Amino acid sequence: MEIFMKKKFLKTLCLTALGIFICSTITMAEEITTSAVIPETSTTVISTTDTTVASTTNTPTDATIVKKKPKIKSTIKKISLNKTVLRLNKKDSRSLKALYTDKKKEGIIWVSKNPSIAKVNKKGVVTGKKKGTTYVYCMSKSKKVKAKCKVVVGNFKYMAVTFDDGPSPYTKKLVDSLKKYNYNSTFFVVGQYVTAKKSVLKESFNNGNEIGSHSYDHAKLTSLSESDIKSEFNKTKSVVKSAIGIYPTLIRPPYGSFNDTVSKLADVPMIYWSVDTLDWKNRNVNYVYKEIIKSADKGEIILLHDSHPTSVDGFIKALPELNKKGYELVTVSELFKLNKKNLKPGTMYYNCY
Repeated sequence: MEIFMKKKFLKTLCLTALGIFICSTITMAEEITTSAVIPETSTTVISTTDTTVASTTNTPTDATIVKKKPKIKSTIKKISLNKTVLRLNKKDSRSLKALYTDKKKEGIIWVSKNPSIAKVNKKGVVTGKKKGTTYVYCMSKSKKVKAKCKVVVGNFKYMAVTFDDGPSPYTKKLVDSLKKYNYNSTFFVVGQYVTAKKSVLKESFNNGNEIGSHSYDHAKLTSLSESDIKSEFNKTKSVVKSAIGIYPTLIRPPYGSFNDTVSKLADVPMIYWSVDTLDWKNRNVNYVYKEIIKSADKGEIILLHDSHPTSVDGFIKALPELNKKGYELVTVSELFKLNKKNLKPGTMYYNCY
């Protein structure tokens, strides 16, 4: 009897202890469950005879893990623009040219710091909105690489200074000086001289200058047969494209000599001049300088020759004064575009008034 009572007491004691343990375990589980952050997502409740089990998906809310966006590496290493300063008038539009290597086609974007002064579109065309100064940026889409151009909207006088008979040993100096003042010109090149000066012509074109044809042999076209005129045009087109990647955009017949046959065969506009400085005859730096300053005016197309060092030096001497007086030197095609005038193939143009 005594042994039986002891066994019953021990059994009761064990059951009590087991009950306390189970209760405390359940209590702890409840505390853990209520204190834990449970994702607020779709929950599936699975019911069994004795237990209810909650399962959740792994889309966190309060305990969200923020994944860092992978850094975009720019495949463009450098961007350069053809100008560091662009000058234009209100409502006028002018293009900037971006030079870069983009093997993986990352692409570029254009941004204006102050679109109320000057806006820029996705092709780099800048339009003046009101007088003032701002900056236009060209950058890789990753925004890791960029270049900028100062834009001045004011009251400028557009004119074109053109150069015949090059490229020559003096053309490089001329191209560098134009870039220094953020000016552009149109070069009417003689085809037979192009191959030896391909790098200079390419640099000139990349800087925003325009390349036109001045025939291949500087021949008087009106004295040639139709087939020979075609040959003069086509050979020049071929060497120019080889140098800069595109055909000449304009033609200036040597000596200004043309007729109906020349006009018929010209597949681009023909350009004469409104001012002949006679620099080829008066080979003196000061003479050329004075002729340029005296002749400068809106809409003029001035004729010079980069085949003569005196012409190049006289022109360079005139640049600071032209700049000070508010003249903006542009290509012939841009001059007509800014004046809202169309150029037609085979037609001769003398000025842009």
